[in-house]
Amino acid sequence: GRNYLIPVNADIPDERRVRSRAIEVDEIISAMDASGSRTNIIILDACRDNPLPGGSRSGTRGLSVVERQPPDSIIVYSAAAGTTARDGVFTPILLKHLEEPGLEFTAMLRKVRSDVREKTGGSQRTGNYDQLESEIYLAGSGVVETSPVITLGTRETVAPSTRPGDNLALVQGGTFRMGSTGGDNDEKPVHSVTVSSFYMSKYEVTQIEYMSIMGSNPSYFKGDNLPAETVSWYDAVEYCNALSRKEGLTPCYSGSGNSIRCNFSANGYRLPTEVEWEYAARGGNSSRGYTYAGGNSMSSLGWYRDNSNSKTHPVGTKQANEFGLYDMSGNVWEWCWDRYGNYSSGGQTDPTGPSSGSRRVGRGGGWDGSAYHCRSADRSGSNPSGRSSGLGFRVVRRPF
Repeated sequence: GRNYLIPVNADIPDERRVRSRAIEVDEIISAMDASGSRTNIIILDACRDNPLPGGSRSGTRGLSVVERQPPDSIIVYSAAAGTTARDGVFTPILLKHLEEPGLEFTAMLRKVRSDVREKTGGSQRTGNYDQLESEIYLAGSGVVETSPVITLGTRETVAPSTRPGDNLALVQGGTFRMGSTGGDNDEKPVHSVTVSSFYMSKYEVTQIEYMSIMGSNPSYFKGDNLPAETVSWYDAVEYCNALSRKEGLTPCYSGSGNSIRCNFSANGYRLPTEVEWEYAARGGNSSRGYTYAGGNSMSSLGWYRDNSNSKTHPVGTKQANEFGLYDMSGNVWEWCWDRYGNYSSGGQTDPTGPSSGSRRVGRGGGWDGSAYHCRSADRSGSNPSGRSSGLGFRVVRRPF
């Protein structure tokens, strides 16, 4: 279908007058595409019922999908295509988050989506059509010379070792049903996946671990046992290879930029695949069918918007899941290897994700998001160059 932006107080008594008295969205897209701009952002808080009188209305509601999109662009709807939005919800939430420094644009949109969903009781979900190739900070990158130092304590019973390779748990392989029938569309279809055994770090990579390998600490919130954050997907890949070399193992990654390859047969450290991550979060063959990693009460399992006090917390201070893994739900989102894309409906064994795509998968939710996004099935896709204080990672390796 065609989308039209209707000016305030426009007099459009019937469908014949739409073209002459409204603005077709495709015209705006064509103008932006022809301008030569490197990056184009289109935000439409205009997902409404067909405004024509009842007798002139078609059966379609809301805005349809924009089928032609320029490269390095993103089109944001206040509600998913084919649905309508509530008045006064989307724009105030968007404006609030637009002013947050250090928040990469796609990370900002995740916050907007979460807040809109919560504000409307789940009836409204934003729709993003992302072809971005650039990292965008509308309120500045937020890089400062110094960051606040927070005095933090850890539970002595679960304090992680400061040596990165010491904190591994065996995830025994098996077959499970991946995805969710009750979540977002990108969690469907539910499909069967077989996963081989692997080792996964019990904790998100901490700042003292990151510092010991990389010699620097980019994190916004400071503390030895806080998760390392403000790291891009490329930073995480570099960390994995550096840790492998330090322990005399064969690095998994080679190449650079969009051509990075992973040798899954190597014995070094790497990021988990999306399948490995969800299988581990659900508890594998020992899964009890929980919504979150280790239970159904998010407050006892991890740090999220309702209990985090707007900051990260020391790893391992909440309840572990069936594999003894901590913070799989909440604290910080975790990078995975895979490019973000649609699920396949057929059965698979050890899939490694789509062969193309501009975004990389993030899993687990974080300190600044809702419990909904901390579910084991929830998915996110981010620019691999993006960094934020809500995004970290953990590592895996194949059995010795």
